[in-house]
Amino acid sequence: MAGGRGPRIVVTLAVPGRAGGGDPARTEAVNARYLEAIRRHGGEPLPLHAQMSPGERRRAFAAMAGLLLSGGADIAPARYGQTAMGARDVDEARDELEAEAWAMAAERGLPVLGICRGHQAINVFSGGGLVQHVDGHDRPSSEV
Repeated sequence: MAGGRGPRIVVTLAVPGRAGGGDPARTEAVNARYLEAIRRHGGEPLPLHAQMSPGERRRAFAAMAGLLLSGGADIAPARYGQTAMGARDVDEARDELEAEAWAMAAERGLPVLGICRGHQAINVFSGGGLVQHVDGHDRPSSEV
């Protein structure tokens, strides 16, 4: 940890107001929690979202010591060879960003953590598929 900084962890984030983002204020709050969690555990978060320029992406990837693929919108079914049959709020720009981040992390042998959507992305980027919709998964537990 040069200069007392912890490892630089690229954190992929939803863009408030875009597909899968839902309420923009909630999306911003969730994004902030991901970044704070990295700080709280000694890392330096490098936030990355689909609207960042190719240069900003390259700089983040060059500094990356680990990758956190966060939660959010469904992954486009075409990425795992299916037609849309239940996937909602797909964000193809984020899919592309995360595929690029995954490839860079894999090429360099860096650790990757996936949370919810991120875990699904790891599966898809590794050649797996997904069940596009599970009835009742998004209802409060009292209704299930």
